[in-house]
Amino acid sequence: PFYVLLIDLRLRVARGHALFRALVERQAALRERTLFMTGDISIEAERVIAATNCPYFRKPFDITIAVQAIAARAGVTLEHRRPVAGVPQPTDDLLEVRRRA
Repeated sequence: PFYVLLIDLRLRVARGHALFRALVERQAALRERTLFMTGDISIEAERVIAATNCPYFRKPFDITIAVQAIAARAGVTLEHRRPVAGVPQPTDDLLEVRRRA
């Protein structure tokens, strides 16, 4: 099973909304856990995404906002925490994922 879907509206082989419908038929809970992304600024693209009732991001988008939206859809909380002294870390601030109760 999938926890969250992030689907590009214009996939190379298919349309994102068609993939969305097929997956929701198999796993209905994905209807509430899907986000779209698109670089398509047409009225038709907005109409198609609006029909799914899912939020979407226009490309290019801020990855931090996307991660937060994905976490919210997955039912997890992202918390900033400071690294442990003396332990090598890739960044100063880390995101810790916690499943919501």
